[in-house]
Amino acid sequence: MPHFDLSIWGFERLANTKWGVIGLQYRRVPCDYVPTHEAPTVANPTPGEQPTSTAKRTVRDWPELANTTVQSVYTGGLAAGWSDQSYNVKTASAAMPAINGNGSAMCTSTQSKGAISLKSPGGTFQSHVALELWIYMGTESALAQGETVVTVGGPQGDCSVVDLADITASGFKPRCTGCSDYYWKFEVYLSAFAGYGPNSVINNANYFRGCGGNAVSQLNYVEVRNYRSTAVDMCVDHIMLV
Repeated sequence: MPHFDLSIWGFERLANTKWGVIGLQYRRVPCDYVPTHEAPTVANPTPGEQPTSTAKRTVRDWPELANTTVQSVYTGGLAAGWSDQSYNVKTASAAMPAINGNGSAMCTSTQSKGAISLKSPGGTFQSHVALELWIYMGTESALAQGETVVTVGGPQGDCSVVDLADITASGFKPRCTGCSDYYWKFEVYLSAFAGYGPNSVINNANYFRGCGGNAVSQLNYVEVRNYRSTAVDMCVDHIMLV
């Protein structure tokens, strides 16, 4: 989206004093356009605060401010240290390619009250704020209430379950090029598993102290459960702790 950055001082000088609005007119120009009259540079800039026009612009995430890291759980296959502890499941009727094309999604015929359950050694939930996962939805347009829930837990027991019907999907990706059946992406903040509600948000890993009687260091599994009264084929992929 076209935009420009402006200091507060500049805004106060240029904005309409009554409405606080700056009227703009602009025209499209090629990327190599050089204006006839360039704005003058600051006579005595603070050292280090005026990079040259040819300076490389550094853009990066700032995980040190959020105290977060990224941990793969399942992406086309189990990540190192994670194991399949699924229960009350059978072999799925069909395999499903992974989202990125490498490996396969994890698919099971999940019976009523069964779950795709992935377990790791303790400590893997530290320095994370959310659980991210993609679920194959086929051609469905929504999840019904109380059908598919996700939770995490540890040796002291389960944390609060989160109904994915209460969360708005944050991404969609077709199973293949030209396909009309989709994977849906869901992001669940760890605070939701601590009972703060499905739409709660935290932006610093230090704010999450654990759940279900477990300290963060004790949490060691992720489960996607089928709460329907009948079995259903479930496929999940790209499960990450972020």
